[in-house]
Amino acid sequence: MSTYSPTILIVDDESHVRSLLRKTLTYLECEVVGEANSGHEAVLKYHELRPDLVLLDHNMPYKTGEEALTEIVNADPRANIIILSSVTDPAGEQRCLRIGAKAFMRKDQPLEKIMDTIKDALAKIREKAEADAADDRQE
Repeated sequence: MSTYSPTILIVDDESHVRSLLRKTLTYLECEVVGEANSGHEAVLKYHELRPDLVLLDHNMPYKTGEEALTEIVNADPRANIIILSSVTDPAGEQRCLRIGAKAFMRKDQPLEKIMDTIKDALAKIREKAEADAADDRQE
């Protein structure tokens, strides 16, 4: 049985959204290592914390989630980022996925659907971490 607990950075300019996500991630046995309330802070915290997954709001003042996504992925193409949005924006969704987001989800979806998207991303992260650990043991 694995004891790996993925590390998560939550980025949203609305504190109630960050709180809900923190509770959801705790339920999913993740370690929330940081929170940010702007795209600028997201970039700084990503480089400081190097989390396994970032939940990044698309619409924020000063630096958008899309701009932060671009900066993070340019610096670390292996970054795992899920974009969250409160509005329907098919063009923005496609841009974010092309830039490197692993998923794009609406904040107003049922909590179960949000959890499923996060669980899918976490399963891939856990799989990679376990494979890397097995490789390390073989060396």
